[in-house]
Amino acid sequence: MNLKRFDLLFVRGSLPLARLIQGVTNSQYSHVAIVLDEYHIEETDRWFPL
Repeated sequence: MNLKRFDLLFVRGSLPLARLIQGVTNSQYSHVAIVLDEYHIEETDRWFPL
């Protein structure tokens, strides 16, 4: 995969909260991650907010 800085990665979560978000938003995705550089992707969730 050729990821570049600031690419957005749309994520399909499997936890109940993710499925709830997917249902409420009528989307197949529950959250988004962002590529910071070649070695780092930043993702936030309820346990590790930014």
